[in-house]
Amino acid sequence: MTSPLGATLDPGDIYNPDEIKRLRVINDFLVNFSYKFSLQSSIVYQDLNNGLASNSNFKWFSFGLRSIWHFNKYFSLTVELGWDYTKQEGVDSGSLIKIILAPQITLRNTVMSRSALRVFVTYAFLV
Repeated sequence: MTSPLGATLDPGDIYNPDEIKRLRVINDFLVNFSYKFSLQSSIVYQDLNNGLASNSNFKWFSFGLRSIWHFNKYFSLTVELGWDYTKQEGVDSGSLIKIILAPQITLRNTVMSRSALRVFVTYAFLV
């Protein structure tokens, strides 16, 4: 048996898989302003009951914005800024800010061109 989302099971924990409920809302925005610049953003909200008898409610909110500069048809540079907030019953809540820099090679110069070969560096810190 695997642990429920957002929790680590200890011996003696009461876990009821029939109580698991999750609401997740995702909103994405994608735009190719020109053949040189694209923008992508996303907002995620999740409310989860992971089935444990205690500390079972888990909330997550996330926002991210990714800018993409296309230097030619195949090579681009992405810069992403994101914020995540989590709150779990019985545990301290917390926020994380992340900044990502990623040069990439893609098949076209559009925001969702796939496949993408990407090397990235992430800096994240708690707030």
